[in-house]
Parts: sequence; C-alpha cells; structure tokens
Amino acid sequence: MSERCIYCGRMLPENEKTCPFCGADLGDAFYIENLSRKYYNEAISHAGSHDLTGAIRLLKDSLRMDKNNIDARNLLGLVYAETGDYVSALAEWVISANLLRHDNRAAYYLDLFSRPGETAGINESAKKYNQALSYCHEGSCDLARLQLKRLLQKDRNNIRAINLLTLILIRMERYGEAADTVRDALKIDAGNITSLRYQEAIRVALKESGKGSHGKKATVISFQDGNDSVTMPRMSAGDLINGSRSTIINIIIGIGIGLLICFFLVVPTIRQEAENKASNKLVKSNQTATTNKNSISQLQAEVKSLKKELENYTGKADMQSSYEQIIAAQAAVSSGDMDSAKSLLQSVNTSLLGTNAQSLYNSVNAAVNADQLKKLYDAGEEAYSKKDYQNAINNYSQITAIEETYGDGDALYRLGECYEGLQQYDKAVASYQRIVELLPDKEDARKAKNRLNRIQSKTSSTSQNEDNNENAGNDNNLTENNDNAGNNGDNGAAGTDAGNNAEAAQ
Repeated sequence: MSERCIYCGRMLPENEKTCPFCGADLGDAFYIENLSRKYYNEAISHAGSHDLTGAIRLLKDSLRMDKNNIDARNLLGLVYAETGDYVSALAEWVISANLLRHDNRAAYYLDLFSRPGETAGINESAKKYNQALSYCHEGSCDLARLQLKRLLQKDRNNIRAINLLTLILIRMERYGEAADTVRDALKIDAGNITSLRYQEAIRVALKESGKGSHGKKATVISFQDGNDSVTMPRMSAGDLINGSRSTIINIIIGIGIGLLICFFLVVPTIRQEAENKASNKLVKSNQTATTNKNSISQLQAEVKSLKKELENYTGKADMQSSYEQIIAAQAAVSSGDMDSAKSLLQSVNTSLLGTNAQSLYNSVNAAVNADQLKKLYDAGEEAYSKKDYQNAINNYSQITAIEETYGDGDALYRLGECYEGLQQYDKAVASYQRIVELLPDKEDARKAKNRLNRIQSKTSSTSQNEDNNENAGNDNNLTENNDNAGNNGDNGAAGTDAGNNAEAAQ
C-alpha cells in the first residue's frame, strides 16, 4: 500500500483507507494500486514462460494503473532489453530513476548499459538494422539478409531483426530458412504477434508449394540454391529402387571381388610380415639376454642402491601426503591435540618439502616440541620434588637432548642437581660446566658456578678425610702389631719360667 496520502502527501498509518489528516477516502486508490500489482505479478508469470509480448502488455496496464510502480517499470525495461529494444528499455529506466532516486535497481541497469562497450554494441546493432532496412527499400534483399545475419551473430535476441530476416526469406521463397528463423524468434518471445503471423504464412506457403494446381502432387520440385532456381523431377520410392538396382548389384560384385583379393593376396603378405617380425623379435631377445648377462653385477648394484633409497622412504609419505600431514598436524595443534600432531609429523618426509612447507613444518614441530618439553619438564619437577632423582634425570635428559638450553638452562641445571643428589659428582660437574659454556650471562650459570665450587670443596674435603682415615688405619695396625709382639714376649717369658720351675722341682 502507499505510504503517503495521494492528496495531502502525509504519511498514512498502516492499512488506513481514510486519510486522518485531510479526510480523503483512499479506497479507490488502494484498489487501483492492488490492480497494478496484480498486472505486475501476471507479467512475471508471462515473462517466465517466454511470452514477452504478453508481459509487455500487462506491464503497460500495470503502469497505466499506477505510474509509480517502480518494480513494474524496471521489469518492463528488462523485457524490452531482452527483445533487443534497448532504446525503450533505457527510457523506462530513466523514468524509474527519476521517480525513485535511492535504492532503485534502475540506476544499476543504466550504469551497466552506459559502459563504453555496451553503448558501442547497441549503436552498432542499430546501425546494422537501419542499413538492412535501407537495403530492403532499395530492393537488395541479399545484402539485407547478410547484414541481418551479421547483426544476429552479436545480438541474438533482437526480435525485430529476426522478424525482418524472416520476412526477407519469405520474400525470397526460402521457406525452410524462414521457418528456422521464426522458430528462433518464438523461442525468445512465444507470444510475438509478428512472428506468429509469419509462421502461419510459412506454413501455408509450404503447403501450397507441395501441391499442383488441381490438388495433385507436382511432378517436379523447385527450390532456391543461393541465387539460382533449381527444378528437378519428383521421384517415388519405387522409381528410386528401380533406378538404383543396377548400382546395388555392382556394389555387391565389387565387395565380393575385394574380399577375394584380400584372401589370396593381402592375407599371405600379412602372414609373411608377421613371421618376419616374430623372427626379428626372437633375435633381438637373444641379443638382449646376452647383454643382460654381462650387466648382471651392475644391475645388482643398482638394485642395492635403490633399496637403500627405498629404506629412506619407508614409512614416509609422498610429497602430496606429506603436505596433507603437515596441514592436519597444524589443525591438531590449533585444537590442542599435540599427540595427534606429533604422530602426523613423524610420517612427513622432510626431504620432499619446499621452502614454504619446510617453514610450516618447522613452526608446527616447534609447537609440538614445546608442548612435549613442557610435559617432560613438569614430570621432572614432580619427580625432583619427591627426590625421585632417577626419574627426574630421565625426563631432564630427554629435554636436553631436544633443546639443551630449555628454560634458559633450567632443565640442564636441574639435571646437575639430580646427579648431585645421587652423588654422581662427575656428571653433575659436566652439567654445570655445560650451563656455564652455553649461557654464561644467565642466572643459572651463576648458580652453576656456585655448585661447582661447592662440589669441588666437598670432593677435596672428602679426599682429605679419606687420606686421614688411611693414615689412621696404618697407625692402628702398627700399634696392634706392637701389642701382639709384647704379648708374645710375655708368653715366652712365662713359658721359660714355667720350665725353670719344673726343672727345679725335679
């Protein structure tokens, strides 16, 4: 419905049939607007079934009811353009653009047809059509026909040009071509009155040309071949068979002679050639076998080399599969599934990757390694906190094998502490020294130096204690030996005294 009153121009409430401002009765106006919409909807149906003439008539009725029906006016321009009447189409779109300046498809259509290429094409079609009309007025139907065919090669939907070409062909009595052209016109616009009239005229002309003056079939056939008129006698099916009987017999005899020639001359020659080819192939095969025997060692070496190359590719994907695995691994990393990403990267053949693919592989692998390293570090920290130094060493060793400076040396420092906790001072010293070499400016390097000094002090004091213990042991052994010697002397003296006493008793 209209949004404004057609009398006072003020905005109307929805579904209001009486203007609340001026009191005008808008019932008839609404009826006319609905009727315009009805014609517009029927025109859409006709246009969908290629009845462009009917669509044009209904759209004109719609605009006659409501000239402000923008949709109907735009559709009328499109239908005109479909039939090749670009002047009328542009006129409707210009009117539509002036009636509604915003949110109007007519502006798009005008912009589309105002492009240099489109404008030049429209002008060229108009010039060719006018030239063809000029040729017709001068009686040069052949020139007009050629001009229209050139026009229709670029503008196939120009109904006026197709109808003019049909009329020229009817005038030249070339009814077969005329029937084809009028059929093309009706494919574009099934309701075109001119095309339908020409179609009926062609049908009548073809019907009359097939009969004699007394209703009997004509004994001759006349048709136009270019600028020449050709007349030939009409022949029945029986006449054609009787006239071609001898020709058929000659063809059959020729086929029989050809088969005999093939059997007695061609077949033996082909057989001999086949035998010669077989002999030559046998000789070549023997020569090839001899050559192969001489190169067995070389071939075996090549086989070994190829097997080694194949082993390098065992379990690896080809180039396309490698790229797919990298992309799938990247998606797995994005979703947080690092285990799947790690499994996918293991089947990638890095030797087949290009520069960009290698860069992507490195970034995905770095993300996977970062996740793996973090898990190992967390597991090592948990074991270290429980003083389970051996499990902690296993985790920290895996980290340093992948990235020796992980966490600015934290993993390497923890590894040294675990070795120190197990009193494996040599390995602890190696870990601390490695931190000092790789990261001399880091905090872990300072702490590693302190640890080294402590271990050195501890090992020095331990060595001194061992030496002292060894010396003390030697002194104790000497004292024990002296005590034993004294005891043995006392025992001897006692024995001597006992002997002396025994002798005295006797």
